[in-house]
Order: sequence, then C-alpha cells, then structure tokens
Amino acid sequence: MKSLKWFAVSLPGFAAIVLSGCGGSSVMQQPLLVTMGVTPAAVQPGATAQISATVSNDSSNKGVNWTVTCPTAPCGSVAPTNTANGAPATYSAPAIPPAGDLTVTITATAAADGTTAVSANFKVPGITVNVPPPSATMLQVNATAQVTANVTGDSAAKGVTWTVSCATAACGSVSPTTTASGVATTYTAPSTPPAGNLTVTITAASVTNSAATGSTTVTITGITISIAPLSSTVKSAGTEPIAATVSDDPSSGGVTWSLQITRTICNPFTHVCHTVTFACTVGCGGFSATTTASGVATTYTAPVRPPIGALAAVATSVTNAAAKATARISILGISISVAPSSASIAVNATQPLTATVTNDGANGGAGAGVTWTLTQKGVACSPGCGTISPTSSASGVAVTFTAPANVPAYPLLMITATSVTDTTKSASVAITITTTSGAACGAGSGSESLLKGQYTFRLQGFLPGGFVANVGSFTADGTGKITGGELDVASSGAQPIDTTKSSYWVGPDHRGCLTVGGNTYYRFALGGINSSNIATAGHIIEFDDTVGTGLRVAGTLKLQDATSFAASKFKGNYVIGLAGGDANGNRSAVAGTFTSDGSSAITASNLDFDAAGTITSNIASAPGGSFTCCDADGRGTLQLTGGSVTISLVLYMVNSSDIFFESTDGIFSGEAIGVPTGTTFTQASLNGAAVIRKTAQLSTGPIVDVALASSNGTGGTDITDNTNNAGTFSSGTTHFTYTVASNGRVTLMGGTKPPVLYLYGQNAGFLVGTDTNVEFGIIESQATGPFNAASLSGAYTLGTENPSAITLSLESGVATPDGAGNVAGTSDQSSSAGLAQNQSFALSYSVLPNGTGTFGTGTTAILISGSKLVFINNTSATPTIIVVEK
Repeated sequence: MKSLKWFAVSLPGFAAIVLSGCGGSSVMQQPLLVTMGVTPAAVQPGATAQISATVSNDSSNKGVNWTVTCPTAPCGSVAPTNTANGAPATYSAPAIPPAGDLTVTITATAAADGTTAVSANFKVPGITVNVPPPSATMLQVNATAQVTANVTGDSAAKGVTWTVSCATAACGSVSPTTTASGVATTYTAPSTPPAGNLTVTITAASVTNSAATGSTTVTITGITISIAPLSSTVKSAGTEPIAATVSDDPSSGGVTWSLQITRTICNPFTHVCHTVTFACTVGCGGFSATTTASGVATTYTAPVRPPIGALAAVATSVTNAAAKATARISILGISISVAPSSASIAVNATQPLTATVTNDGANGGAGAGVTWTLTQKGVACSPGCGTISPTSSASGVAVTFTAPANVPAYPLLMITATSVTDTTKSASVAITITTTSGAACGAGSGSESLLKGQYTFRLQGFLPGGFVANVGSFTADGTGKITGGELDVASSGAQPIDTTKSSYWVGPDHRGCLTVGGNTYYRFALGGINSSNIATAGHIIEFDDTVGTGLRVAGTLKLQDATSFAASKFKGNYVIGLAGGDANGNRSAVAGTFTSDGSSAITASNLDFDAAGTITSNIASAPGGSFTCCDADGRGTLQLTGGSVTISLVLYMVNSSDIFFESTDGIFSGEAIGVPTGTTFTQASLNGAAVIRKTAQLSTGPIVDVALASSNGTGGTDITDNTNNAGTFSSGTTHFTYTVASNGRVTLMGGTKPPVLYLYGQNAGFLVGTDTNVEFGIIESQATGPFNAASLSGAYTLGTENPSAITLSLESGVATPDGAGNVAGTSDQSSSAGLAQNQSFALSYSVLPNGTGTFGTGTTAILISGSKLVFINNTSATPTIIVVEK
C-alpha cells in the first residue's frame, strides 16, 4: 500500500496544499486576488486619470473588468472596460460639473470569475450655490430686497438664473433673472396684498448645471381680518352690532358682509355623514350695511326663526377676496306660554289671559307680541263661542275672554296666542264653557243621578273615508263623574278611558252630554227609567263634528249587568245581526245564529252574508268559532266561522241575553239576542202582527222602509212596505209564503229578492238582504191593538238607527206626546252642516187602529207598542229611521 504525505506552503495573501504519495502528487489552485493600483483623490470635471489593477493567481489571464458608479448620474466613464492584468485604463470625469461634489466609485473585477473585485473612491468636484438671507426678510407689497448667490466649483463661471415660488399665483418677481456669482438681483414683492402673510421662496440655479441650486425666503405682509364679537347670541328678529378690523391693507378697502351655514348631511341608506358649508341668503338674516370700512360696525338682524345648522357671519376683504374671517351667530327661537293653561268659564263670564313671549327680538328687543284667535275643533267660531278683547297684545299684557251667553253645542274651545314675529310659534289654552252651575253641556244639568252604573254603547256611522263603528263601556257614578271604562274605536283596539278628562251631565228633560278623554263629546237622551230612578237605556250620538266633515256616529246605550261578565253567562243559542262596510268601503250585512258552550267554543253557527250584493246563504259550520269573556267592563272577543269566512268581533255584554259587537277593523257593528232555552222555531213563530224597519243603500242615496207584517202562523204573510228611496216614496202590500227552520232561519218566497230572517223570539229577529242594496233590519212583534192617539203618551227618547250614508243627519232627543195627537220635544243633531243643539219641535201625530200613522207632517210611523214606535220622513232625499221609545 502507498503512503500519503501532506505539506503546506504559505505565501503572502494565498496558500497551497500539496498531497504527496507513492503514486505521485497534485497541487490545489490558489484563489484569485485583485489588487488596485494607486488612484487619484479627485478628478476635475472633463479631466482624465489612469488606473490599473492586477489579478493574482489568474491562470486564464482574462484580466480585469471595469465599472463606474455614483449617487447621481452622470458618473463619467472608463475605457477600455476590460484590460489585461496590470494594464492601465483611463477614467474620464463628467464634462459638466455636478451639483455639489460627486463621489465616484471605480470597481475592478476579475474577469476570470466575475465576482472577485476591489473598489476605490474619488471625488469629482461640483458646483455649489449659496444664497444668503436677502437685505430684508419682511416686505410690504411692492417693496424690494437685494438677493445674492455665491457660486463655487463652476469653472465656466456662467452665474445663476433666479425664480420665485409661493402658495399663491402672485409671488412677486426678480430682476435681472440672471446674474454672475456674487452679483445681486432685486426681488420685488407682489402689488396685491395676500390673504395673510405669504412666504416666498427665491431660488438661484446654476446656469452651468440647473440641478445646483440655493434658495432663501422672504415674507410678504398680508391682509388679516378680525371680527368682534367673535360669537353672538341673538334673539329671533333681534339685532347685533358687529365690526371687522382689517390689518395690512394698503388700499383700506374694508370688508363685505355675508352669511354662511354649516350642516351635517347623512345618507339614509349608508348612514355616512359629511359636513357641508354654503352661503345662506334666505332665512339666515341680513346686515344693515353689506360693506363697511375697517373698524366700522354693521348691524346684523336675525331671522324670525333659527335656521338649521351652524350660522356664521363672514367678513371678506374688498381688496383681496381670499382674506376672510368668520364669527359664530346663535339664534334663539321664540317660545310662548299662556296663563292659565286651561279654564272652565261660565256663560257670560270673563277670563283674563296672558301670553309671555321669550326670545322675540323685534321692535328693538321689545318684541312684537301675539295675536289671539278663538277656535272650535280648529275652526274660527267667534263671536258665537265668545270674544277676545283686544285681539293682539304685547308679551305679558293680559287680554279678556268673554264667554258666550249660552253653552255652545261643542263647549270645548281653544284660544291660541300666535307670535306676530314668528307665526309658526304659538301656545293655546283649553277653554270649557259651562253653565253657571258648572255643566259643560248645553242640555243642562242637575239630573246626573239618572246615569249610574256600568253602561255599554254601540255607535255606527261614517268618516269621509267610509264606515265606522265604535263600541265601549263606561262607569258613571251618579254625580257627573266617569270612574272607569274602555272604548274600541275603529281598528285601534281597546283604549282605557282617561277618567281625569271624562265627565257627564244630565239635564231636566233627560238629555245630556258625555265627554270622554277630554276631546270626544257625545249627546244622549235617557229612557227606560227603572224603579231605582236609574236609566237603563238611551240614544246617543257623537257630537263634536262642528263643521260636518268629521266623524258622525249614532246608536244606543244600555245599562250592563256586571254578573254577566263571565264565559259561563255567554251560553246557549243567540241570533246576531251586523251591518256596516267591508274592507273596500262597500256596504255589507250579516245575520245568523250561533251556539256558545259557555266556556270558549262556538259549537255551531249558521250565517247569511250580503257583501255589496255578493250573497252567501245559509252557511252552517260546526264548530262555528270561539270566544273569550270578559274583562271588568264586560269586554270579550268572538270569532264566527261561516264556511271559508271568519268574522272577528269585539263584544260587550249588556247581559247574558243581549250583547253588542264591533268588528275588530272597526267598520261594522251589531247586536246578538239570546234565544230562550228550549225554544224550537216553527211556522207558528211568525203569527200575527209585526213591525219591520230596515235600511239599504243605492248609489243614488239611502233607502229606508217601515213595514207592517201580518202572518198567519202557517206559512203566509202580508207585508205592507212604506219606502223612501232617496226621496221617492212608495207604499204597497206584498204577499209572501215563508218557511221557518228549527234554528229560526226564515225563507221568504214572493216579491223580488226577499230578505232572509233569523228569529230570536215570536215575530222578532234580524233580517239581511239578498240584493245589491244590502238590506238590513229588525222585526219586532206588535202589541195587540187597536191603537189610537191615546196609545202614545208620556216621556219618550228618540234617535237615529243604523245610518247607511255619510250624508245623513243623525239625532238624539226627547219627545212628549200628549195622547191627543200633539207632541213636543227637543233634539240634538249632527249633520254635514255641523252641530245643532236644543232644537225644539212641536208637531202633530196620528195613530190608526192597526198602529200606522204619522209623527209629524210628511212622515210614516208605525206603533210597535205604547212604549215604542218607528217613523221615517217620506220625502227627504237623505232619509233615516227614527226610533221613539220609553
């Protein structure tokens, strides 16, 4: 085996390792080494210098590659870019002196590997420009200053060019624009004063190399403006002196005045907001002088109401419109208070009223005061509802309201004080006109004890938009106070009655007034006086449509039996009749029967519908719906199912055999009467004399009919109708055959589209039409005759029943027949002409043996009994059914 021997040779800057053995030896190559020759410290622009480099251990003899770098081109060049080992290369400096001294790096790289390199740095002297501060650094307009540039390193000695720059267009000028080194130029400030101090930069650039620059600055004294006061608070329509002081305006041009407003605008979809400022020329006020000299005040006059946003006065230099200043202005809005805030005032009495106005700056700060108006439901009513004297007053100065001689039909008035300066600002006082005894009722007072207990009421009528129904309950304490209750109005659901704003009065003739919640007002007439001298029933109308374009409804009220306010009392068979409108504003009616289980279920129902002439007949359902009963006011709910139709109702218990209803959407109402337990209806359930009253509606107007029916108990009946069809009267007798089902449903045959009846007793029930007129009515058994004028005697109430059109006049009142053909009475009426109270009447009446007759000239009346009759006007184009009863 051969033996190996190692040995090393060290030489300066490199090493070699030799491997020796029996078979021979090999030497490892030493690394490349580049050595730079002597380089100059500096090379003048346009000059050359010789450089060289040696590559050691370069067995390939590829020599050296040369490169030149510097921070800013041009850097100069080297030639040739490749030289043999130790051969010289020539570096040529840039011909144009650089801007300031330039450091150039020469790099020699071994061509054999392209990576082994050595570098050397040297300087190419450059041009420097130094501009010392000018002869003046703060200048007025048109003033001058001397500026000098000192240039070094420029062998061409070409000097400099001068320029000026600033934030605005007018920076001034230099002359001459080219100077030799050390030679001054003249800077001239701009002729127009800037808006505020302006900094101007004066720059000298070498002609030889424009990149070589030097600069200095001067400040031009500009126009500045200050406003006093800087912020103001001004009353509406008030004034405030304001002045602007202008500094450094050689023209003494003063300022112009304007207004601006700042608002925050938000995108309702993205909720991104931004602030905008813009000139305000309307609704922000103005200045007595829109141009003033420095230090001279103008007078700002505020608008009559504060604008939306942040308001500011703007003073703008006449000399330079860019010079401005702003001052914040806050406008105080006018407010009004009236004392007293409410009052009850007896007829013919007076009441001082005082309006206090704040922040009214008109009339030099004294304010312009208020004007006074007197309204009833928003309509001017003076002098009929009272007077105010004087009708205008200064703030804090009283005026006098004098009540009318009689309590108005609607005694709730509003007296309003309106700012003269800002007519959008007002305050009101609620005035109630009363009798000298304190009754806010033109019907009088003193008989409040007649109304005592819980009463439910059902009202039906119209708004300009269509049908309306109201039901509710109130508790009267017998002294004029309402101590509880609730009201279902339209589709708003049950609303508790505000007892602090509710009261009633009853006059000596049993007519009275009821106010609920402070602004809903009713007139009523009480009857059915029981042994405790308490009214059990009455007729009622809403009585607050003073101009004839609001809500008008009429109906009845009944004393409730609180022991019936339980589901167990709502049990058995009932017959229901409903009338009013549908969701499209068309007249509709329903009649039928249902059975309640006394818990929560309607176990069966049978219904007939007439919806604007669309007839749905004899719909039986089992189960037939559900109910809830009852709260402390007798209120519950009922859902009746008839085929695919569900009727949702609110109910108020009168007693276990009598219930008022209103649809939950508030557009129709009605009543249900209990059928005595064990009753099975037969043909004999129609036997003898009965009185029918019904309403209907054509496009030409309302239809009313009072009829006398005579049935034989075996399937035949003769009905004598007395009909007023929108002013056209007719009378005639029609023979019908009939069939009575065991549930009380009566089918009539004969005539033209006869109605369907549902009986709840002998000769008694509801009827619903089968034609486009949508008939709805009631049949009642007539007492045994014969009758005569003496059959009517004593005190009666009267009222409109089931009105079918908004054009109708609704009324409630009292009448006293003398038994000898004469009747006197008083009624209260609500019509398209407004309200008419205490309307006295005296008329004659007649009664034939069969109960038909008259109740005043041009009428048809039918006596039901000595306690009740119905009548119509034969010729009125807007007829109604009036029920007269004890």
